[in-house]
Amino acid sequence: MFIFTGMTMQSPLPNIADTTDPRADEILERVREAFVIKGFDGSSMQWLAKAAGMSAGNFYRYFPSKAAIIAALIARDMQDVHQDFAALNSAPDPLAGLRDLLAHRISDHFHGTDARLWAEIEAVAARDSEIGQIGKAMQTGIHDQIIRIFSLISGLSEAEAQLRLAAHADALMVLVKGASIRGCQSHGVAGDGLAGPAEFQRVIMRLIETLLAEVVATSSDNERSRKQSL
Repeated sequence: MFIFTGMTMQSPLPNIADTTDPRADEILERVREAFVIKGFDGSSMQWLAKAAGMSAGNFYRYFPSKAAIIAALIARDMQDVHQDFAALNSAPDPLAGLRDLLAHRISDHFHGTDARLWAEIEAVAARDSEIGQIGKAMQTGIHDQIIRIFSLISGLSEAEAQLRLAAHADALMVLVKGASIRGCQSHGVAGDGLAGPAEFQRVIMRLIETLLAEVVATSSDNERSRKQSL
């Protein structure tokens, strides 16, 4: 997906297993595959324990609830994507790096199974307050990391970038999320009559280019304002 760690969370995650433990991470991967097969609502804790090759009692020691499993999946995804954003923060050209990262993740949504899983989790979050809080914290973290990259691209302080470019960050998130949903449809979740994945990805990237061009333009605006104030 496109979430990461190293952020200030708006709400604490439920008690979850340490996914840096190789055994816990192996169990979580099996559970993720099971969720893809049966979905969140169709997967009982007993069935997930069986899919993980464990007794129910031992499984509950790692993951006491489905909400804890979702939290662990998010935490693991946070760790993976945080590495991408950390690289952008030190990249010689963060704009090119952000563009490549977005293109890569949008392409992934059309060729993997994670899009289906995360779309379903988001639907569950709409009716489950605990998972909804996890999702809210995730979205806040994504927004803050994008603003940090926008600050590097534009030369604005992070506070100024938040004031001037918050809508751009949110729009990027909506576009990537839309690509995820569309990726599900490409895997047969929706009906026919949809544009092909390649054309849809081209359109999404053109919209992203427009947003990024406006972010770059704030750099010129900022420089003009600075010179006028001298």
